[in-house]
Amino acid sequence: MNYVFKTFTTPKNFYVYDRYSNTILQIPEKDYMALKELELFENIEEHEGTLERYQKKGVLLESIVEEIYHPYTDRLEDILSCSLNHLVLEIAKNCSSRCGYCAYSGRYTERMNSNKKMTIEIAKESIDFGIRRSSNVSCFTLSFYGEGALLQRKLVNECMAYIEEKYPDKFVNYAITVNPSLLNLENIRPLIEKDFSLIISLDTSKNNKKLPQGKGHFDSLIRNLIKIKKAYPKFYKSKIFFNTETSSQSDFKEILDFFSESNLTACSGCKKEIIHSEEYDEAYNYEFFKARLYQLGLIDEDHVNPMFKEALSSIYEVRNMLNPYKGTPSISHPGGTCIPGEKKLFIDVYGDFYPCEKATEMEEDYKIGDIHGGYLPDKIKNLINIGKITENECKRCWNFYYCNICAAMLTDTSGDGSSKKCKLNNCRETKNKTLVSFTDICYLKERNCYI
Repeated sequence: MNYVFKTFTTPKNFYVYDRYSNTILQIPEKDYMALKELELFENIEEHEGTLERYQKKGVLLESIVEEIYHPYTDRLEDILSCSLNHLVLEIAKNCSSRCGYCAYSGRYTERMNSNKKMTIEIAKESIDFGIRRSSNVSCFTLSFYGEGALLQRKLVNECMAYIEEKYPDKFVNYAITVNPSLLNLENIRPLIEKDFSLIISLDTSKNNKKLPQGKGHFDSLIRNLIKIKKAYPKFYKSKIFFNTETSSQSDFKEILDFFSESNLTACSGCKKEIIHSEEYDEAYNYEFFKARLYQLGLIDEDHVNPMFKEALSSIYEVRNMLNPYKGTPSISHPGGTCIPGEKKLFIDVYGDFYPCEKATEMEEDYKIGDIHGGYLPDKIKNLINIGKITENECKRCWNFYYCNICAAMLTDTSGDGSSKKCKLNNCRETKNKTLVSFTDICYLKERNCYI
């Protein structure tokens, strides 16, 4: 039997998601119980009549994937030649803050701290490589990555001057990661004049002992941001973003008050599970509950913290993907994998290429070229076809279209026991997230909420 579907419930009704048609159907309880057993391949003969009844309506039909193969694999070299959207330059490897979510914190194996800095020669070669491969892109982004970005002001200025002189007709958006301890009006005024986006690394723990001064940077950040808001209100509202880490020492109410008053949206950058205090969890759950009440139309938007409006966005993303199909292509690949060299290219201080800043530098699988030899297409083809690591599981997975697992989430891409185990662990998590979104969408529709 090659039908693929997933049954689920809300407190009020019963549903089934059908992979063949990519739709969610509300069904009677009796049909739900029958399909749930069929989903588990139990009592098949007993429930065949129920299945056939739905199949006559054009749903719950066979959804067969014969081969896992990314559809862009054979077009890859054309894509790499002209479609790069975002170039990220790692201009320094060292960081003093050691924020818990960050690859430079010393807690992870993705990237190690050192005093190495990018030279202007490598930076210029990287810019040439990126811009020459972005001819199909109307808006090209160049990001400067690493704590040393503000400290490497001379290099940043030289890069911008180089682009303005050599590529005067190219529209470039600039972005830069910022250590809060270096954030002040004097340091960022030149960046504001060039319309940079600022990504601020925020460790909200007041007891962060990794800073040179031996204390956290949250309080000083608030003071500096108040000054920036007063001097540049439009910039403050539209160009400042956060990577945040919360911990059991975090005062969550203070974090919420800050984001609410600043009218900024926080984007979570946590990389590991953090055990919070009971007070923290209570504050978090209360704010999330208010966001749900807003979705249900029971309270006004003004009562919802901006941080939690962003957290609900995944529901709308999933809703927009629920467009009816007629069968899964026999040769296909699960969602989740971007195309390295199209969406983004990360170039480290040595001029080596990686898919993005999240990919580990410790595994040779993720090095997809260098500034001297260019791309290694075979390695990129391997990265976009990570579904082959768990090919049998992916072929029959109900979450095929909604999978968000990318190569950067794995320990390696060799396909051995460790990489398969890592992928399957991520698989369980992404399935749970999709199922929560499906349930939320149906729950909101039951209450006639706009979704």
